[in-house]
Amino acid sequence: MAEIEKNEIAVIGDKDSILGFKSIGFDTYEVFKNDEQEIKQFVIAILRKNYKIIYITENYYIICEKDIDEFMKNKAYPIITVIPTTTGDKNIAFDSIKKLIEKALGGSFF
Repeated sequence: MAEIEKNEIAVIGDKDSILGFKSIGFDTYEVFKNDEQEIKQFVIAILRKNYKIIYITENYYIICEKDIDEFMKNKAYPIITVIPTTTGDKNIAFDSIKKLIEKALGGSFF
């Protein structure tokens, strides 16, 4: 199995949530926009880059979920992983990982 390089991993979110990822060498994208349509365009533009893994904070994932799902149809990469924010507690991160596992295994096991 090929090893994933740090420059193949991106993190999208607010400054506080992405700061630690930047310190370990991941590409980070701070969201400065407030308009939902601009946020969606920003996230999709990052998805179009050739990253293997993209972490996105749950607050922005909630805004972009349908657009991300549409973009990811029939694509293996990038792998999208939702991370909790410092203020969020909606279990979106857990639910997205559960959805990925169900997709990979072909059914629900939870």
